[in-house]
Amino acid sequence: MDFRKCLQFLEEYRWIFDFKVTEILEEGNLSRVPTNWSTYLQTVQLDHFSQSVISSQSRNCPDFVMRFKQKIEQCRLCFTPYEGQLVQMTQDSSRGLSEKKKHEVLNFASFIIDRCRAQDLISVFDVGSGLGYIDELLVDAGLSVIGAESNQQFHMTAIRRSKESRSRRVGRRTEKRALLKKEKKMLKKKKNPQVCQG
Repeated sequence: MDFRKCLQFLEEYRWIFDFKVTEILEEGNLSRVPTNWSTYLQTVQLDHFSQSVISSQSRNCPDFVMRFKQKIEQCRLCFTPYEGQLVQMTQDSSRGLSEKKKHEVLNFASFIIDRCRAQDLISVFDVGSGLGYIDELLVDAGLSVIGAESNQQFHMTAIRRSKESRSRRVGRRTEKRALLKKEKKMLKKKKNPQVCQG
């Protein structure tokens, strides 16, 4: 896959994806569709479109549709599902995540952790870090993470989540230390029993 060709493809076909689906009929969105595509999409039957664009069969396709298909093929990634050990997510840290998003976060974080360990890397720079769910798991795994997010609301939420997460981690460490201290005292008492004289 040629990364430059993928960027060129995304720029050329930006009219397909660069708006919210719920705003497709708003002023200006449909006018961004090139005339040849607009005419084609208004006249083609859905099953023919599926056969022409989506499947490997390309009967009676206009040249611009064929070019679109070729460019998609140039950008296609060879994808192998992640099969390693998944990191665990606490109930607190997965709060607000759908099962689909949780699946994505766990798989992607686990993949990054494995790759970093294999390459002996300790730092990650996450561009488009969103709400910081992946970054939190990477930090829990011992990696140093810098997250960059352009959406101000996401950024502020990620900072708040990070502080809460840090507070929970400190709380868990304090609890562990207290338990260890208690266990040491109990072991000491067992080793040095006190004799009561009456």
